[in-house]
Amino acid sequence: SGAAKSIGVCNFYPEALDELDKAGFTPAVNQIEIHPGFSQRDQREDNARRGIVTESWSPLGQGKNLTDPTIGAIASNHGVSVAQAIIRWHIQRGEVVIPRSSKVERVRENFDVFGFELSEDEVKEIEQLDRTDGRVGPDPREFNTGTSAE
Repeated sequence: SGAAKSIGVCNFYPEALDELDKAGFTPAVNQIEIHPGFSQRDQREDNARRGIVTESWSPLGQGKNLTDPTIGAIASNHGVSVAQAIIRWHIQRGEVVIPRSSKVERVRENFDVFGFELSEDEVKEIEQLDRTDGRVGPDPREFNTGTSAE
């Protein structure tokens, strides 16, 4: 009806975004799984090419990245937590990042990421942790809603 001024999508890969393009829609944001170990460079680049902001889903890798020694050393160099170093990594790469926590002290800590900056080398060190098998959530190309088209 024309009431929506912008849309956001979640887990849209290039082919799905192509279908939206055919319908005349370009989302403002595409929320996809991104964390150290699974940085989805190609999808982030495709989003940027289309003018779509990338939002990180599971930015801490469901906690799996919190024990990584590389990120631990980087965090230690800055006197911050591993979570703060990871959040800062997302921010410096231009991603929207909204980590979640049920603990008030962690929520406060997660906001306190603007008093330091990672060097270009540190950002690259974290990016080098990328693995093709690093996904922690379901693959959207294989997602099954449990409904039948029949």
